[in-house]
Amino acid sequence: MSNTYLKEGKEHSRFRKDRQVKFERIGREETKKFCESIGYNVLPNDIGSDELVEYDKSDFIIHRENFTYLVEAETKGDDIWWGVFRGLHIPWRKLKYVKFMEPSEFAHFMVKKDRSELIITPGICFIWAEEEKNGCKCIYKTCEYIEDNHFMEISFGHLIHYKVTDQGYQLIRSGDIKIPWLDRPGI
Repeated sequence: MSNTYLKEGKEHSRFRKDRQVKFERIGREETKKFCESIGYNVLPNDIGSDELVEYDKSDFIIHRENFTYLVEAETKGDDIWWGVFRGLHIPWRKLKYVKFMEPSEFAHFMVKKDRSELIITPGICFIWAEEEKNGCKCIYKTCEYIEDNHFMEISFGHLIHYKVTDQGYQLIRSGDIKIPWLDRPGI
């Protein structure tokens, strides 16, 4: 059964907490692996001193030399992945990561459940979704189990898309926004 459906001409989604818990580890592991492959030290950013998750913080803080950035990771299953090419849907609550910083210091990673692909969203797209410009906008989807059904829809043209292979990461599509900290010769 698909986790998306149309109702009254609008796309809706069925949210399942069990999927979120199961997929969280996949997104975090693959995102960490990618960032380390381009020379960054990767540290958890959302685990407090009490070892509990702090949901107001992004998943990772990455740094190399004098550069520090925040990164959020997410995973999508095959039943939802097909739709990312029409526009990536990111929960609106994740806008908080760019509200009090330079958007260029943040990126969102979406990893396919089977770890065969990943998509990077530049932080500026979150601001554009809030302002509803450059092909990014706010959408509402009916989701079971959660009250927050507010999502950012990010135009696929802005996204950086990689194929994940045993040899590393193969760029499929560079997107139309440059992320300076992704500069990595040899990848």
